[in-house]
Amino acid sequence: MSGMDPGDCGGFGMDHGHRSFLVVEDDDVVARNLTQILRTFGTTIVAATGAAALRALATRARWSALLIDVGLPDASGLDILEGARLLHPRTPALVLTRDAEASCINRAYDLGAHYLVKPVSACRVAAFLEQAVAAQDHTTAVALAYATRYELSDAEHDILLRAVRGEGRDAIAAARGSSPNTVKKQVVTLLQKTGDDSLQGAVAPLLREVAGV
Repeated sequence: MSGMDPGDCGGFGMDHGHRSFLVVEDDDVVARNLTQILRTFGTTIVAATGAAALRALATRARWSALLIDVGLPDASGLDILEGARLLHPRTPALVLTRDAEASCINRAYDLGAHYLVKPVSACRVAAFLEQAVAAQDHTTAVALAYATRYELSDAEHDILLRAVRGEGRDAIAAARGSSPNTVKKQVVTLLQKTGDDSLQGAVAPLLREVAGV
């Protein structure tokens, strides 16, 4: 029995440009169906095991969303998500499972993930992706307005946006192909422009604006 319910909700989203999604799923049919939905949203990487997922997570500093099955052959998908949160604390995540036990649902919630019980509706998956993309587009727009206001350079703007998305300095440096010391110097210049005492201080008002607080 397939873990996906195709349903009938029309086309799946619009072309949102280059985005990267990680699907961690050992069921070939479910993985293919998820990839079919995701193709209009961006690039999809599929990992069929926990080990492959960890390798994939380490290859990119930024993911648009994570879709993770709990019942992997070599690990719990929730353990994979917990590890992913160390590098990607704010990346939208969707947990897929046949397990409707409270402990599983509560742990997914604690890890900041949405949760669907298989067989999952393709419409619900598409709705999650639309919401994730819209939130990231809003974050990008807020960061751009902030960068324009304080006349940040392209490098400073990129660092600020990555920090808002939860990336640490080492991850930012790796993603930019720069040394941590170079990023540190760029952060100092950024803070001189914004008047903040720390990068976290510069990020805080952006997060409030993104949240509409």
